[in-house]
Amino acid sequence: MRRKTKQLRGEKLVLVIKAELGRMVGLSPKECPITISSVAKRLKVSRQTLYSHDLKKVVEEFASIQRENFDEVDEASIRRRPLEERLKDLEHENHVLSEKLDSYIERWVAIEYNSRMLGIDPDELFASAPKPMRSVGRK
Repeated sequence: MRRKTKQLRGEKLVLVIKAELGRMVGLSPKECPITISSVAKRLKVSRQTLYSHDLKKVVEEFASIQRENFDEVDEASIRRRPLEERLKDLEHENHVLSEKLDSYIERWVAIEYNSRMLGIDPDELFASAPKPMRSVGRK
């Protein structure tokens, strides 16, 4: 038998709601808008509980703070870097990858050269190995 948890009441409820609103202010209004319904769902209480404790004004204040913190223009500029910066980063990545490719080509050439010096055909070195014989004769 499960024991029921006590519902939050009074001053404790108000403190928990304000703490939750403080956490929600840092989230984007598109992903997690602050409304009476969303706060009630997150805390698993009814909307009536929030209304009866006169928390509608508090919720509206936190919602306006959230909207101010996440202005659409600011949010887009945070996500998108300037084109010049992106171009610079891509050119750097291209340069690093081309150096990596050059080092692989150098190693490949060294392997082929050394195998020829040892009298081994490099094409035979990289040929696929034959399948092993897996059949076992029974006595």
